Amino acid sequence: MSITGSYGDALSSVSSTGIGEHQGLSLLDNGTFSRFFISQFRGSDYEPSERSGGCNFEMNEGIEIEGGVFFTDIPISINMPDGLILRGIGEAEEENRFIVEEMIERVYFRNGVRIEEEDEVWDVGAHCGLFLWAMVQEAVGDFRYVGFEPVERSRGALRENVKTLLGNGGNWTVYGVAVGKDAGEAEMTHYPRMPGNSALEGHVGERREARATAMKPETAKRLEERAEAVRVEIRPLSSFEGRPTVLKIDVEGAELEVLEGIGEEQWKGLRCVVGEVHDVDGRLETVKGLLEGRGFGVVLEPAGGVADAFILSAIKKI
Repeated sequence: MSITGSYGDALSSVSSTGIGEHQGLSLLDNGTFSRFFISQFRGSDYEPSERSGGCNFEMNEGIEIEGGVFFTDIPISINMPDGLILRGIGEAEEENRFIVEEMIERVYFRNGVRIEEEDEVWDVGAHCGLFLWAMVQEAVGDFRYVGFEPVERSRGALRENVKTLLGNGGNWTVYGVAVGKDAGEAEMTHYPRMPGNSALEGHVGERREARATAMKPETAKRLEERAEAVRVEIRPLSSFEGRPTVLKIDVEGAELEVLEGIGEEQWKGLRCVVGEVHDVDGRLETVKGLLEGRGFGVVLEPAGGVADAFILSAIKKI
């Protein structure tokens, strides 16, 4: 097979580094690079994570190699364990990998959390929709899906994945807004290489400090170098029609604001709240107290990767 254009250039670049294909870069027969959970070169042979469940990533065109890390602006395909092919964010492969592993490990479906027939699931901070894939695996019947994702590139992948999972005429809606306590606009710091770490103003500093404990300094530096400031619309959940029965929240520090924006009628129908909560300035206990005051039993478990992050499972008591 002859290799031309970006494929040949990329392969030559890798060969010149002395890294070699045995550390994760290979060329498939269809002319695409396949990187099995490889986003950063190690000093020795790297084995794919045992947590991967058989997933791998493919992208359709060339790559950029910077400081030993693969990056690409081109959308990549994520081959899921059930055979479905979903769209990921090309420049954020390591984050894609981490989220896939979380979904395979069922981090949001523990402690009695389940998706029931005719549930209405609201996904705040939906990213590219991998939580929806996990829901489809867990659901015992049809459900309605409502996704909220303010970052345009992530939202594009989200829409494609929702169509793949639920169909073009499926029972779903995607909103391109951030969610908070009050309506308005705010600046969001968007990280193209880790869009799931994008944060609203007021939470950027705390997330930067938390990442400093979890990332190599050079990785954190590259992340900040590509940061972009974008204006986003913010709306409270109370401004949307519908009554969610299941609410998932992953908003990089703005968890409390999301909960404070839920309408009274929406609280009445809400059976389950799951998500990630960051324990800054007593936020963990505040969130726990708010939910317990609304009649929920709350379980908090440390999340992997970041010291201040906890996985929240809250089930309304009968």
